[in-house]
Amino acid sequence: MVNFILRVSPALLGALLLLSPLHASIIEGVDVADSVLVDGKQIPLYRTAVRKAMGFKIYLSAFYLDQKPMSAQAVIDSENPSLLRMHYAYMSIPYKLLVEGIKDYFQKALGKDFGGQETGFSQYMAAYNRPLVKGDVVEVSFAKSRGISFVLSGKTNAVIPGLGFKKALHTAWFGDKSPDPSFRQDLLGF
Repeated sequence: MVNFILRVSPALLGALLLLSPLHASIIEGVDVADSVLVDGKQIPLYRTAVRKAMGFKIYLSAFYLDQKPMSAQAVIDSENPSLLRMHYAYMSIPYKLLVEGIKDYFQKALGKDFGGQETGFSQYMAAYNRPLVKGDVVEVSFAKSRGISFVLSGKTNAVIPGLGFKKALHTAWFGDKSPDPSFRQDLLGF
């Protein structure tokens, strides 16, 4: 009997490893990691959502948080590491349309002065230095030690220090005036 258990054990162990949270999941046709490393800390996947515009799927977002938030304001105010990964898996976005769309989105949520974060917003916009093509991945992460880091398909295009821009960015995405409340609902769960 003991010999049988030892023979089955490696197979069972292999099956358990395949089911472990270290592996990616396929969501909406996109490989989504179950956790990411931010500032030396492993952060689990919280939720995913598909961003749509004019009825078209634009990207799949995967939002990584170290703990389940109690409210949108808790996400905005948090100083804990986080990462929003946007998988542009469905279509390409021409540069002019991309820049105008992002600027319009942020101004609707934060006002014409981008919530007093014009400098941070300029750096964020400069990080979008080309059109986005199908297959691109944009990562916007926050760590208290460095601020917001913007990575476009593996290349760090901007690091925006401080908590102020992070709060403005998360307010645009998750605040009460977010231009896309259904996306916010899908990504936060409330």
